[in-house]
Amino acid sequence: MNKEIIAMKIFFVLIMTFILAGFSYLIVCKIVKPINVQPESTQARSVDIELFIDALEVKESNRDTAAIGDNGRAVGCLQIWKIMLRDVNRILGYDHYLYSDRLSREKSREMCKIYFSHYCKDMSWHDMARCWNSGPTGYKKECSIGYANDVIDIMKGL
Repeated sequence: MNKEIIAMKIFFVLIMTFILAGFSYLIVCKIVKPINVQPESTQARSVDIELFIDALEVKESNRDTAAIGDNGRAVGCLQIWKIMLRDVNRILGYDHYLYSDRLSREKSREMCKIYFSHYCKDMSWHDMARCWNSGPTGYKKECSIGYANDVIDIMKGL
């Protein structure tokens, strides 16, 4: 019986060590995060997000709300795939958007903002463009760098 209690205590200590290590990792990740190059004021951020989405529209479809790309999978001015629309509905917690909403500039922009507010908090415009192009972890993918550079260049010209 004594050996069982000791074994349980050792198991408990190991579990607590892993839990604390996990929390330590999260704390370090929050403290040592990249410098935010975004504007500090929320008013400037809201104006800039509109300009940023304008640049995405130019890159994705030349602002064509009826554009169809990627062999029919990407639809509208922001070239939204069905999987992204379903993800936005999942984020919202209910089926708010329909597939046909991808043809609406207003609704596409709403979906884009929801996506960014969920996946791209405190990211630079460059990393946000990479996520738009290659998914939530797109900012880590080398293949998205050229796309993001194009979006930033378009943004500067608007």
